[in-house]
Amino acid sequence: MSKILVTGALGLVDARAIRFLRECKNRYGVVAVRVTPAFAPAVSQADLDYTLSQLDCVDQVLSLDTPWPNHLPTVAFPAELNWQAWKDLQTPIPEDDPQPVALSIDELLDSRPSPLVLLSGCFDLIHAGHIHLIELATRYGSMPIAAALTTQAIRTQPKNTNRRRPLWSMANRLAVLEALRSKPRVLFFNGPDCLDLIERLRPDVWVKEQRDRGRSIVEQESRLVEALGGRSVWEDGVRFQNSSTTIAQSVTN
Repeated sequence: MSKILVTGALGLVDARAIRFLRECKNRYGVVAVRVTPAFAPAVSQADLDYTLSQLDCVDQVLSLDTPWPNHLPTVAFPAELNWQAWKDLQTPIPEDDPQPVALSIDELLDSRPSPLVLLSGCFDLIHAGHIHLIELATRYGSMPIAAALTTQAIRTQPKNTNRRRPLWSMANRLAVLEALRSKPRVLFFNGPDCLDLIERLRPDVWVKEQRDRGRSIVEQESRLVEALGGRSVWEDGVRFQNSSTTIAQSVTN
């Protein structure tokens, strides 16, 4: 088994970036990264380092001043992948965005974990805040369920009427979620909220960020979870408070 260092600049950790890192791991066995953020000003070095550290295809994240042995190979992260990631954010997701093979509700119910820990959201342009919340959710049960809204569900949300969302295809979002060390089980659902999903899944633990508390629909969802015998957990320890919208605006403006 050998080691390789990935250097250079990396914009967004998306499906293409993960594919490249996984190819490095398959070839060399151990992957270290020492990269700087590219083209997305809202993604800090800390955001990028944390995100990379949570991928199952990355073994080590090095600080920029950490030396690397001369006898070990290095490779620059391809600039073409950064260009494609930037281009993706400028290109609307098609109406017929195909839904990739992911966990179905019926499959989940057939092999229901105990406890069933549920998170939900758009997970659209996945960032360090999403990933840290999923990591926190593993304290309540291994392999939490990450329920992501479909492309159509995101597009029809009232808050997205006058802006282009989603930013990423379902396949892109799934690839990133499935590459996390926390190993969430991913399913897509049609929304518009989580009430029907909660009714069907009856989660034992429902995890939300503290800053979401007080929103009318979130409070309804919380009450339903508790009426069905589960509990709501409000996490205020999420270290990364960026948003997908902020990141996208920092790229496109």
